[in-house]
Amino acid sequence: PGGDKLLLLCVSRKDGSILWERELDSGNTLGRKGNGASPSPVTDGKHVWAVTGTGAVTALTMDGAVVWSANLQKLFGPIGLNFVYGSSPVLYDGKLIVQVLQGFRTDDHSYIAAFDAETGKLLWRVERPTDALTETPDAYNTPTLLNVGGATQIVVCGGGFVSGHDPNDGKEIWRASGLDPDRDPNYRTIASAVAVDGMVYAPTRQRPLLAVRGDGKGDVTTSHLAWKW
Repeated sequence: PGGDKLLLLCVSRKDGSILWERELDSGNTLGRKGNGASPSPVTDGKHVWAVTGTGAVTALTMDGAVVWSANLQKLFGPIGLNFVYGSSPVLYDGKLIVQVLQGFRTDDHSYIAAFDAETGKLLWRVERPTDALTETPDAYNTPTLLNVGGATQIVVCGGGFVSGHDPNDGKEIWRASGLDPDRDPNYRTIASAVAVDGMVYAPTRQRPLLAVRGDGKGDVTTSHLAWKW
């Protein structure tokens, strides 16, 4: 698994030397092909934000000074995926957005949450319901940003559904089912959705791949499905 500590490294593009190293958390574990360092950090060129598989959320300056930190498990309860949490955060409009799509090892709901990127203040948290079975509620992918009708949505894919959410409060705008058509108990989602020109392309563990128009409201399973493969 690479050791107990979860580290963030700043590496020189010029010669590959390590400019600084910070310990984000400890308690690293291995879950098949992933571990607690699976989520990727995000930056705006002034700060960098990182999330670990243990739920640690940390904001740092580009020089490696910690600005704020939080922990998803301490705030919202234990993360209950079958393997190690691996979703990366998304930075949008001053918000750090994280998703926890889970269910195999917990009866707690999946959720998405947003922190003020500068201060770490929790701005909102909304539960994301699913009727998926056993391991299918779990997802290890990353939310996607969709621009449609001049507005931006957060697209979340997993647990048998793909859904669009308002970044201001996290509320669900639309959702489409069909990612687990056979009600498979082990159809976890790993690949992230792609959003281009108002369309969302939502992958599954194997098939189908759904192409959904992102300008709908409510249940758009039938009305906004462009095609599936």
